[in-house]
Amino acid sequence: MEIIDFISPEMLGSRALSFPRDGGMGSMFHSGLGPHTSRRSAVLVNAKAKIAQNHKKDGRGKPITESADDMYRLYTAPDFLMKPQVSPAVQLQQFTAGKGRGLVAKGGIIPGDLLLVSQPAGRVVCGPEGASLRPEQLIPHLQAEGALSAADKARLSLLFDGTPESGQRPISLKDFFTALSGGAAASTKEPAAPKGFGVKAKPAPSPVPVEEVAGPRLEQIVRFNAWGIEYADFGVAPLRKQRSNSYIGVWPEFSLLNHSCIPNTQPLLIGDRLLLRAASNIPEGGELTTSYLGLAVCTHWYLACAH
Repeated sequence: MEIIDFISPEMLGSRALSFPRDGGMGSMFHSGLGPHTSRRSAVLVNAKAKIAQNHKKDGRGKPITESADDMYRLYTAPDFLMKPQVSPAVQLQQFTAGKGRGLVAKGGIIPGDLLLVSQPAGRVVCGPEGASLRPEQLIPHLQAEGALSAADKARLSLLFDGTPESGQRPISLKDFFTALSGGAAASTKEPAAPKGFGVKAKPAPSPVPVEEVAGPRLEQIVRFNAWGIEYADFGVAPLRKQRSNSYIGVWPEFSLLNHSCIPNTQPLLIGDRLLLRAASNIPEGGELTTSYLGLAVCTHWYLACAH
């Protein structure tokens, strides 16, 4: 992501400003911090490391590996962004007719496990702390020329767009990461030539079919899949020297989670990456859920706990 768009208080509901990025999201934030930042950082990193060390291997699914060094940088360096990835303990599953698809645990998951790191498609729009940003404020920024790469379009094209066909299309998590690795454009490239006698060429990523993602279809995809938050994390933002703002964007892999009034995962935005951690024990075969409450996108769904 090269641009973060900012909506000022006076511009909510109208056109937003664009700021070029230099490094990470922290490049547009202030750096005023109290004297206890290092101590808080050490406590947080040590706590996360202890969770990783105590993770047993008795049939539980394997979370994303977090080294102590990466964890320290994640919670203290404004320009550090984790690479997009998904835990081997998570898989995409097509449910019975009427429910669509969702993410489930391949093995048992325990609280604190890092399950997903998702990169936004195109741009993230941010506004003042406490603002409830809506998909309609994000759509123009994703429609702008050059806002979406081929990989962005490929990932978005895999999402639900309001039509039954889009919810029943057979896809896998691998499709999303194949697109990020260049597979969306693989069909236009020649396969690599073998080197040496009897050596097979390394296969290029399988191309992900890119359906047209523009106009009304793009608008529908954003309306059904956008995610926003009104406040930055109270612990992470100060550690990374970032101001608390509100945000909205589309993180395609995270969009695969279904709603629950009692979710078992917790999303966290660090830089422009959405990190998903387990909030409770999830047994093998259990569905990973999140909450749509408080999001503008929930207006498209009937949620029993919202009525």
